[in-house]
Amino acid sequence: MLHPGHVKHFESAKKQCDVLVVSVTSDRFVTGRKGQGRPIFSDALRAYMIASLRMVDYVVITDVKLGVDVIAALQPSLYIKGPDFMAKQTPGITAEREAIAAVGGTMAYTKDPKLSTTEIIDFIRKS
Repeated sequence: MLHPGHVKHFESAKKQCDVLVVSVTSDRFVTGRKGQGRPIFSDALRAYMIASLRMVDYVVITDVKLGVDVIAALQPSLYIKGPDFMAKQTPGITAEREAIAAVGGTMAYTKDPKLSTTEIIDFIRKS
């Protein structure tokens, strides 16, 4: 569900790079991670909405669990995550840091406040 937090993140990311490629996780992996009823919109609709944003240059739908495969395929010089990932030391984030370093790139972070899609959905459901 595209919300203001996403738009602000993409704006901040674009300020750090020349070409902004946004990776959209496939429906299969979102459902596996978030459960039935998620995602709210299909991956094709999510990609369409993101592609319509002026700061986004390209959108790819990825059928992978981790960004490692996206990094390997695109070999970006910069891989940008939200600020909530800066201090994370999970196996997935650690693998992404190693993958971007392996292709000669750098992990970067935006500094915008996080808005959670799950929290927004929970708020709407409770209202």
